[in-house]
Amino acid sequence: MHDVFDLFEHIRARASSENDRLAAAFRLASGDARISALNIIHQQATISAELLSHYMGWMPAPAHTPADVERAQLESAQRVISLSKAAFILSISAVEFSAKHAVADHPDCLTVPQGRVYLRGIIQESARAGIISRHMEHGWSGILELRNMLVHNNAIRFCRRTHDAWESQAPSRSAALDNERLRCLVGRISGSRRCSLTCA
Repeated sequence: MHDVFDLFEHIRARASSENDRLAAAFRLASGDARISALNIIHQQATISAELLSHYMGWMPAPAHTPADVERAQLESAQRVISLSKAAFILSISAVEFSAKHAVADHPDCLTVPQGRVYLRGIIQESARAGIISRHMEHGWSGILELRNMLVHNNAIRFCRRTHDAWESQAPSRSAALDNERLRCLVGRISGSRRCSLTCA
């Protein structure tokens, strides 16, 4: 539980600093649709860290038997998994919400297909337009597969595909550490150590 608390604290700080950095670099308001998802991710990480802090300080009834110990450990694990799932799903929903508004506010920057706009379509069109790399598009594909698996399939895998969702070709030491922290969160959510995602 403590390592997941530390991870949420890291996400919280990183989301805030990235929002500040992008706002300064591109002269944007903090709430601009192009970067506002970072504020919501910061908020979700803050709430998650607060709830985990509460659980860590809460003293359950003493465990007197091995069965009591096992039950207490399982209950703690379920709290971490449920909280991590909720934070992940809500954060990706925030990214999708903000991306849709950004595309609508700046139609000259990106052309998306007519009809209902989804985050996957925005990511694909961004890659085609050269706004993001194909490597980043592949990483986002893994993130969206995980989100859909959690929302629609109750984290049950139908087939296996491995996505190195956050690895760059030449990661710096700090990027490698971020990758490991994210893998930790994905592992907690999906029940696997590596980001091996299920696709239809």
